[in-house]
This record gives sequence, C-alpha cells and structure tokens, in this order.
Amino acid sequence: METITREQLRVLLEAGAVALIEALPAAAYAAEHLPGALNVPGALSAELAEGDAR
Repeated sequence: METITREQLRVLLEAGAVALIEALPAAAYAAEHLPGALNVPGALSAELAEGDAR
C-alpha cells in the first residue's frame, strides 16, 4: 500500500479520483469527520472487509 500526503489526498478528492471512507458510528460521524469523507457504519465495513457482497 502506498502512503500519500494530505495534499495528495486533497487533490485526489477534489478530482473525484478517490472516495474517502470512514467506519464510524453514526453519532461519531455526525459530530466530526474528515472533510469529504463518506461513512460506512462499523458492521457494514466489517462485512465489506470480508468480501460479503450483500
């Protein structure tokens, strides 16, 4: 996995080249999240990590 800088991430997000996903409980995401981040609740993120296509 390649490491990128915050500036590189910002450029990629602005270009629509990547999606930034946070796996937070809804309340935590609502309280604070990274700009441009989408939220995938914890249980769903675990299923996605396991390759569950449901």
